Amino acid sequence: MLFRRDGDTGFLVALGTHMQGHERTRSPPVARGDVPGLAFPQFGADAGESSSRGPGEEACPSERRCDQPESTLDTGADTHAMTPPETLAVLSGLIAAGSTVGAAILVVRLHFLPTGVDAMREGVSGYALGKWARLYRAQVIGCGVAAVLVVIGCCALGVGSLAGLAALVVYAAARFAIVRYPTDPPGTIAISTTGRTHALLAATAFLSLAAAAPMLGLSLAARPPWDQAAPILAAVSLAVPVTVVATFAAGGWPPLRPLFGLIERTVYVTGLLWLFVVSLGLAASPLATQAM
Repeated sequence: MLFRRDGDTGFLVALGTHMQGHERTRSPPVARGDVPGLAFPQFGADAGESSSRGPGEEACPSERRCDQPESTLDTGADTHAMTPPETLAVLSGLIAAGSTVGAAILVVRLHFLPTGVDAMREGVSGYALGKWARLYRAQVIGCGVAAVLVVIGCCALGVGSLAGLAALVVYAAARFAIVRYPTDPPGTIAISTTGRTHALLAATAFLSLAAAAPMLGLSLAARPPWDQAAPILAAVSLAVPVTVVATFAAGGWPPLRPLFGLIERTVYVTGLLWLFVVSLGLAASPLATQAM
């Protein structure tokens, strides 16, 4: 076997010589690495890499380092697949948040319609009378739906105070039931059975929400992802019972009765905000799981 150095590349080229009779024929050039047992000179960055490889080891692909295990490569794919409980919690949180926002929009909308309700003196239940009653019923149902979904999401993740969840179930039941029992019109002297039932259900809803907010809210504030907004959740959780107590005080103390409607609306503000914050935490729960 004969070799010559290529004038353009500087590499050795093998020349095979075969004798057939008196005729010499030249075999085609042999590419680098095709001749067994023959080592060709290495040039550039490949020389350092090849010298560190043992016999039979393949060169590392250019897109990764040789000393990096292939299993640790960042492929960009999400390695965490949501479990069924996490999926249920996310869906519950998203729908609950949407239901809470919808209820809040309806309550605000009622205040800009010609309902004849005195927002300073009369409670929100006054909107249950008249042609706009359907909007009142829709927002009440929206609050109940949000509460039920929060309970479902927390149970799916196994988080939250059991007493707080039970109180939230009572709140939701009272919200659903009150749709069938509107309040008596203003100025009614003799309270009807329907009006009395409405007052009982309204008191049950307010008291159960006042119990659920601090018990459930404070238990969630220490867990991810609610811990990212722990000051907000804790403040709102404590504000709900304060506004409920103020509402009962306005209803029973004559000097505050002219402000009963205004004070009662603070329960709607704090209660809806509390439901919204808890719902967002449920929707973001898988992100907190991946970060742990």
